[in-house]
Amino acid sequence: MKQLLTLFFGVLIALGSYAQSATLKGKVTDGETGTPLIGATVILVGTYKGVSCDLDGNFEIKDIKPGDYTVKITFLGYAEKVYTGIELQPGKTKTLKVTMKPRSSTL
Repeated sequence: MKQLLTLFFGVLIALGSYAQSATLKGKVTDGETGTPLIGATVILVGTYKGVSCDLDGNFEIKDIKPGDYTVKITFLGYAEKVYTGIELQPGKTKTLKVTMKPRSSTL
């Protein structure tokens, strides 16, 4: 009986910890043409988590500890984009649609 009870609580704890992470996904495009920005970098500031966009401009970061984050998106030749106060909730997926503007160069 004691072993069964221990197994039950072990499974319960494992299931509870499984749903404790969040996911951030989205798409990064050019603000003028709507073209996907292949290889744009998406970083969760203050963590070691980040990804590059795929061929369609999509990205996905999984297994994020729930909380409030700052997300920074960069791409060569474009102005950096920073989103603050992005709230990630346990077991949920947050979606960002990012449009970036070409960086104007004044020499």
